[in-house]
Amino acid sequence: MEENKKSKISRILIVILIILMMAFCGLYFGDKQALRIIKKNEQLAFEAEEDRIDNLEISKIIYLCLNEKYYIDNIDRYDDSIIEFHSDNDKNYITATKVGETKVYDIDNDQMYLVSVSNLYDLEQINPNKLPLPCHKYSQDEAVYLDTVLQNKIYDAGYNTRAGVVAAMRFLTLQFKYKLLYFCENGRLDTNTGREMCDGEGRYYHVGLYLSDDKFDDITVSKKGPAIWGCDLYEIPEARDYYNGIDCSGLITWSLLNAGYDCGDIGGGYGIESEGFDCVDLGKAVEIKDINYNEIKAGDLIGYSGHIGMIIGIDGQKLYVAQAYWENDLEVVTYNNYDELEKSKWEYVVLMDDYYMQDGNYTATWY
Repeated sequence: MEENKKSKISRILIVILIILMMAFCGLYFGDKQALRIIKKNEQLAFEAEEDRIDNLEISKIIYLCLNEKYYIDNIDRYDDSIIEFHSDNDKNYITATKVGETKVYDIDNDQMYLVSVSNLYDLEQINPNKLPLPCHKYSQDEAVYLDTVLQNKIYDAGYNTRAGVVAAMRFLTLQFKYKLLYFCENGRLDTNTGREMCDGEGRYYHVGLYLSDDKFDDITVSKKGPAIWGCDLYEIPEARDYYNGIDCSGLITWSLLNAGYDCGDIGGGYGIESEGFDCVDLGKAVEIKDINYNEIKAGDLIGYSGHIGMIIGIDGQKLYVAQAYWENDLEVVTYNNYDELEKSKWEYVVLMDDYYMQDGNYTATWY
């Protein structure tokens, strides 16, 4: 009787064990099946994402120099050996860390960008120790690349806007690695002021940078050239051999033309009341002693009789002026306050709102 009872209990325990094992096996194999389904779905999602990426076209080429920042909404994939991705105060940006090219993806928005990083130009900065541009420093491919970068900077700021003009001027004065020398022009394309007809000698009223000999195809008339920037050229007014560069009004008109404003190959002007049509006549000229400083913006011109420059940065009372000047060549001069400016050689500011019409992606400074 006792043995039968023990046997019955044993059978019950065995049945319970079998049920537990079956339950466990069901759970195990059921979970395993579920894991297989999850893994398969993940693979399908990955393949679908890869198909989306394969079908994306480059929506924009982003040109950067080393350590340059570029603000961007979002990036899902990128090569961290060439760029770094940062987020700061709800603003996302990339920083260029190595020369090369990489594609970056904003998959959620179906966007793909090509980032091109170069050491052919620098961060925007005032560098008083720049060396003069050597003759034929750049290959034709490098010159084309720099032209493309310049155009990209202008279009990012806004073509046919104030900001586009400032971008052109900042690129040549702050980011271009070398200093252009002042060259007293051998003539202009605009002969209304009595100057002789000449193209590309102390001026360059064309789109792009005058860095390779293929640009000779654009030159319409020469006196002693053609010669690209930095190369030997006879300077007629000074009766000497020198290095082709740019003069004061040539710098202004080059910046305007590259940003979409065809003002003509005109001079700087000889004061507010001067005759003819010059840079001083492009906007509203106001004597500095009468100026309302709150009206001044980067991109406004600044001048005195026979000379013209451009304000390229304003930080409080600090003003930065770009000029091609015979004593110091192409340079950016800093005036730390209004008093310094008023005691300087400058006589008037040309307010350019009515000429530009649009500000574009305007920034008062580059930093």
